[in-house]
Amino acid sequence: MGRMGVAAAMVGVLLFAGVGGAAAAAPPHFTTVSAHTAGVELEVDFVERGLTPGQNYAYVASSTKLIETFQCYRSDTFTPLPHKFRLVTFNTWPDVRGYTANAAGVVKGFVFVDGGVTVPARECRGPNREAVLIHVTYIDFDLSDIFTHAYVSVAGRFSGPVEPD
Repeated sequence: MGRMGVAAAMVGVLLFAGVGGAAAAAPPHFTTVSAHTAGVELEVDFVERGLTPGQNYAYVASSTKLIETFQCYRSDTFTPLPHKFRLVTFNTWPDVRGYTANAAGVVKGFVFVDGGVTVPARECRGPNREAVLIHVTYIDFDLSDIFTHAYVSVAGRFSGPVEPD
């Protein structure tokens, strides 16, 4: 058999072995991702598949923009005043969480994204007045598995009221 015949036979064997071999497992990937506000935080719920059973994984989320709405209150009686104002930040703080993949190689979990705006004291002028956070809006978010580098970016507005303490 000439060189061409040997090469063709090797390619044929490789192709046959590939067709007859086991199917490759899908790489780790998020199959479900959703979010909603939970008080002042954004809760990101997710399902990731294609993981190694029993292995630990770590997740983190962030948001590109946060709008916080405040209302002035009388601090001595906790009565709302008419003055409301909004502050915008592009800095949020992640809540890194770890999970262990189940026997099917699946993690179902959640992580939080928290904002933290420093309220200027001048917004609620007068004695016994303070600013109280009453509403948050997170715009867009990203979720990442730190170990597998699986990543998803979700566009949208996620808003909700914040109950004053």
